[in-house]
Amino acid sequence: MLNLIFSEVIMIDVNEAIKKLVFILNKHSIAGMDSKTLPEDISDETRVKILSSYELHEFYSALKPNDIKIETGYSPIKIFSLDTIIAAQSGYQSLSDDSLVIADDFGGGKPIIAHIESANTPVYANYDVGKPFKIANDFPGFILCLAETIDVVYGSFNIFDIADYDDVIKGDFVNDLRFRVENIIGSSNFDAWFDYLYG
Repeated sequence: MLNLIFSEVIMIDVNEAIKKLVFILNKHSIAGMDSKTLPEDISDETRVKILSSYELHEFYSALKPNDIKIETGYSPIKIFSLDTIIAAQSGYQSLSDDSLVIADDFGGGKPIIAHIESANTPVYANYDVGKPFKIANDFPGFILCLAETIDVVYGSFNIFDIADYDDVIKGDFVNDLRFRVENIIGSSNFDAWFDYLYG
């Protein structure tokens, strides 16, 4: 059971959030997970970056994601593997030293960024230009938000049924996603998350 503390948003234990994400990925047959311990043969640079964040260390140790491709109903996003995460920083040199791009739009240019030296590893997103904006106050919240988003997109809306024939996002989809995600990451972060995916 999730360790829930109600304040502005829900505080989630990282390992419980990871378990939920694994369950949802398996539920919808999304490939790209390899449940092994953190391997010894990753680069020193990758190891230092991952170990800077307890939450990221737990995530990569539990899942060892292998460039997981997640459909959003629009453009898919990819969670980088340990083998590709350092190369994935290319083009994002303007980010601060404590930033690590952990995922991106499948075509690139829309990074999801973990702040690895900040408490609880808050998560930001960005477009090609502009300042990164927060989408989750902590990494466990982001993981649970991602799990719930996947479950809505793949489960309730069969991936590509989130919009009508005029490519307008369906109100039912917006309401369902908000109901599932807003209490996890808060209303302002939900608006930023929705804008990142569908804006």
